[in-house]
Amino acid sequence: MRPTKNSMLGLEPNCRYYVVTDGRTQQVVAVVEAVREPEARQFFAALRHLLQAAPESTVRVLESAMPPNEVPVFRRHYLKAMQANAKDEARVSGATRH
Repeated sequence: MRPTKNSMLGLEPNCRYYVVTDGRTQQVVAVVEAVREPEARQFFAALRHLLQAAPESTVRVLESAMPPNEVPVFRRHYLKAMQANAKDEARVSGATRH
């Protein structure tokens, strides 16, 4: 069996990399791993304040095989962990909401 590009990059099955570009500066601020673009946008929305990025940032599929150097890459399992933590936090009475 020949390895696919995704397996060589260590991506989850059916995932792609999406480049997030700051709408003001046009600089790449992050790369996120997602199944589809709406999930990539959701992922970036959760990371936006952490990255101090503009809300009008653009999300597009990364066309090359490798993400740009010196740009943070956020893997899909990180989004899943954030979602699980939010659900756990919501179950705790009196917990601070973010």
